[in-house]
Amino acid sequence: MITNPKDWSVPDGWTSTPTASFTSYAALQAAVSSGKLDPRIRAVLYDNESWSQTPVAEQRDPAHYDQLAAQLVHQHHLLFIATPAVDLTKSAGAQDRYSRFLASGLVGSIAGDADVIDIQAQGSEMDVAKYEAFVSAAAAQARRSNPGVKVLAGISTNPTGQAVTTQDVVKAIGSVQGTVDGYWLNDPARSAYCPTCAGPFPQVSLGILSALAVSGKSG
Repeated sequence: MITNPKDWSVPDGWTSTPTASFTSYAALQAAVSSGKLDPRIRAVLYDNESWSQTPVAEQRDPAHYDQLAAQLVHQHHLLFIATPAVDLTKSAGAQDRYSRFLASGLVGSIAGDADVIDIQAQGSEMDVAKYEAFVSAAAAQARRSNPGVKVLAGISTNPTGQAVTTQDVVKAIGSVQGTVDGYWLNDPARSAYCPTCAGPFPQVSLGILSALAVSGKSG
């Protein structure tokens, strides 16, 4: 569970792993060196994407900065969760963003140093065949690099503002149920991180979580 540093929000009795999220290695490094990382944190997530929250230098060499982040996190005996965005790989040509991302080998490069890697596939969840193909290929690439890495598949109640139903997401979940170790459920509101998002949609989230509970998969 990603926690808010100003409001410790893991309820009593939950078995969640308290996690701090950073969108830049520079911010992570600053938090660690200044002693501002809450001592209750047990995992650190590095969410590097093609957006203003991640410095351009880190966007241009994501594998290097993921490696630096992993080394720093592991030095402090914490779990490292990598969640590189698909939009980190850009090139001209006819390939779609998912094909480019796979062809870049970035998942394998990053998974080698990660304890957990999240495949940000939520933008394709309305197309179950595309979602399944992308997640399966990315998971295989990650495990070739690091057989012990835990692989999560991204799911969302409104990926980049798209309207989806619980049933839509459950279909995507089912398509990769035997492929991944769990899921990353995002229920985003409109913000600087997602200006096109329209949530939250708690009823959709609850339906998805109920389906995950029945399937025995968690996120």
